Amino acid sequence: MTGRGPVRPASLHPTVYLDSDALIREVPFIRNVLKAAQYREADVDDICPEVLIGAWRSMTAGRFRPDPRKPLASAIRVWLVGIAFRQASHYRERAFRRHEWPRASPWAGQDEPVEEPSPRHDAREELRALARLRPMDQRVLMLVAQGVGMAEMARRLDCPTATAAHRIRSARERFARVLARMGR
Repeated sequence: MTGRGPVRPASLHPTVYLDSDALIREVPFIRNVLKAAQYREADVDDICPEVLIGAWRSMTAGRFRPDPRKPLASAIRVWLVGIAFRQASHYRERAFRRHEWPRASPWAGQDEPVEEPSPRHDAREELRALARLRPMDQRVLMLVAQGVGMAEMARRLDCPTATAAHRIRSARERFARVLARMGR
């Protein structure tokens, strides 16, 4: 207990709902927080809308429960800082943000020439090749692409596990032949 009376857990505080303008007015504050955390300007531009969306979703789900004894303006900012860092960490972890270049030797110096990655795949060509396959092959390859395990694959295809493995191998071979015929 403090001198102000018993401390209530945050889950017992009443839910507060803000209008969108109240969140939008905090954009300069959010930008300053992200800049102080040394995110690049381009990254700040990408993260800031994610923070607003995350705050809006959290608030509409009833998770903004500030202590009624504290000023609402400071409670909003403390809450937004937490959301900003959470969204920034999600942003940083996304694969497209990683700037990793393969090197022949990871321990080599920086002046070693970096090999350019292979040219980008043209997804449209691969989708066209996929469309030329039998429906069963398409289904099998789509399940593989979704990361479905062998046991689950067999269950979904209503066949034994060995048959599912054979279907995967056959579908991959047919797909490779179609790509080869297309010059890929």
